[in-house]
Amino acid sequence: TPDFFLKTKRQYYMNSMKTNKGKRLGIPSITAVDAVHGLGTIPEATMFPHNIGLGCANDPDLMRRIGRVTALEMSAVGVEWTLAPMTAVPADYRWGRTYESFSENGTVTAALVEAYVNGLQESMANGTGVAAMCKHFLGDGATLGGVVDGDAEMGEEELIRDHNAPFIGCLRAKMMSTMPSFNDVNGIEMHQHKHYLSEILKGHYGFDGVIMGDWNAHSHIPSCTSVSCSQGINAGIDMFLISTSGGEHFTIFIKNTIAAVKNGTVTQAR
Repeated sequence: TPDFFLKTKRQYYMNSMKTNKGKRLGIPSITAVDAVHGLGTIPEATMFPHNIGLGCANDPDLMRRIGRVTALEMSAVGVEWTLAPMTAVPADYRWGRTYESFSENGTVTAALVEAYVNGLQESMANGTGVAAMCKHFLGDGATLGGVVDGDAEMGEEELIRDHNAPFIGCLRAKMMSTMPSFNDVNGIEMHQHKHYLSEILKGHYGFDGVIMGDWNAHSHIPSCTSVSCSQGINAGIDMFLISTSGGEHFTIFIKNTIAAVKNGTVTQAR
């Protein structure tokens, strides 16, 4: 229920703020959910059509209002961050996530996601706005044959022109986070693609928000495992989404990351 969710969230927060002689630093917790078309994880929350339907409406003001309602309902249960909107540009209708896309036209998608992010992040100062995440970066809708998490085989000019277009709208709206895609770009996993994550997104476009890895996606990088990924960190990933299935992998990941910093495998710049 909403009351139980809020109570649990507050308890997590209070626990995160405890300190213990330097062993616990009192870093506040943050809760993120996939509120993709409304807050679907909470009973009685407002549900909206999925992105393919909202793209057909092609109404930026409607998107802003949907973002505002979603943010208000998230704030009511103490959730600060949504892993949405989806910004993919489908190049092949066989792609299994086409319904999550707003349009095959990147410029149309850019206008819709810009309005949606503005609605989500509006009124952050008074506690009724939430952090948005535009995902996935980059080319998840461009895979050869429409294979989910496949390889986007194309030149950089086409990739940036067609599939980065929605991110221009997100950047105008000052999105607070993004997520690399599971797919490869010309044979290189996006989660290890320093050129696009750091040189293009952070460097060229000046994005200064959080890049969060997708669910255990770092383990797909050839030099990484589920509990260690220096290459992903050096490429530009700031936060990792790590499964707890089969054990507390995140605690081992933290220890391995600290060791990698100490031995220089993870750069001091990162």
